[in-house]
Amino acid sequence: MLVRWPGVARAGQVRAEPVSLLDLMPTLLGAAGVRMPRGLAGQTLRPLLRGERTRWREHLFTEMNFHEPQQFRGQRTVRDGRHKLVLNLVVGEGQAPVELFDLQADPWETKNLADDPALAETRRRLERALEKWRRETNDPLLDAARVQRWRDAADRWGRLPRVKAGPSMVVRIPEGELDLLR
Repeated sequence: MLVRWPGVARAGQVRAEPVSLLDLMPTLLGAAGVRMPRGLAGQTLRPLLRGERTRWREHLFTEMNFHEPQQFRGQRTVRDGRHKLVLNLVVGEGQAPVELFDLQADPWETKNLADDPALAETRRRLERALEKWRRETNDPLLDAARVQRWRDAADRWGRLPRVKAGPSMVVRIPEGELDLLR
């Protein structure tokens, strides 16, 4: 992430802390003098931008549900300063249920180390952090029945005809079908 913010961001600094797009909302609200709503997932970037030493998050979490309506990709990830663990809730062809990457040695994430005995404790630590985050955020995909409903819906939607919508081709989801995602 590159930031230029005269009077706030210290020029020329490079930070290693993991940041997220979710951090932009609290940062921009703070810049505008607006009180933060309770329960925001992000943190203001202001102390990092100022070059301050600050207690920052240890892990960064992400999730993917649908890539397109007809392509359910239930996936959760957690990363720390060095490793990234991917939990594939819907395993695709040639894909492992769990992937672990050493981002320093393999920044392009080409070698899955999930079964490497030397990284067993790293895998367990990241799996525990991911499980805790999923529970804290009430991840809807902790419910296996919901995962199956979403898979079934994506399969159905994948058989629907694509229609032109502006420059894109899209799938029109039948009325009421999106209720399945609740």
